[in-house]
Amino acid sequence: MSTTQQPPGGPSNKAPAPQEQSLSLGQKWTTALQKVRRPVQSSIVQVAMLAARNPWMTIAIACLLSVGLVVIGLFTNITFESDDGVLFTPFNAIPSDHQKWINEESDFPALLREQNILMHNKGANIMEDCRGCVSKAFDVLETLEGLEGFGAICQTSKTNDPSCPWSGITQFFNNSRQVYEDANFQSNEDCLAALSVPFFPNGE
Repeated sequence: MSTTQQPPGGPSNKAPAPQEQSLSLGQKWTTALQKVRRPVQSSIVQVAMLAARNPWMTIAIACLLSVGLVVIGLFTNITFESDDGVLFTPFNAIPSDHQKWINEESDFPALLREQNILMHNKGANIMEDCRGCVSKAFDVLETLEGLEGFGAICQTSKTNDPSCPWSGITQFFNNSRQVYEDANFQSNEDCLAALSVPFFPNGE
């Protein structure tokens, strides 16, 4: 009876450990994001479940927070910003600084901001009733000029007229309904002819 002994350093029955593979940068980034996302996602789920189980409490808390933030804002000199040049411009953007300099520091005269008013005839040619069209335009002009505070938003025009400069169909009659009525057009053709001249009465 004989026995064989395993020589030192000989083959072993133990399987070799697999060699660890190095992760790419993208895989490391994905793993890191997943670790960060898990607690955030868990918190959102918990808050959503709490709101679903207690809807009235959730609505009350939201209303109280909204009112509370407004009150805090009033005591901290909150300001409301509606200028699209400020709202949609990146913070500390160079063009924004340039625009601020033009508007506030350069002493340049303020630019007029145009507002357009469109008239229609329910799909038909609006000039089929020229006299009615011009009369309607004067109705719109007089309605706007009669609005409270309208004069305060108007800037002095190049003619030193404190009223807002109008540019449109009424300008053929110096923006005056009286001038239009004095013309006393007898037909639609007469009205169209008056609107077909190459220049306005002021030469523009």
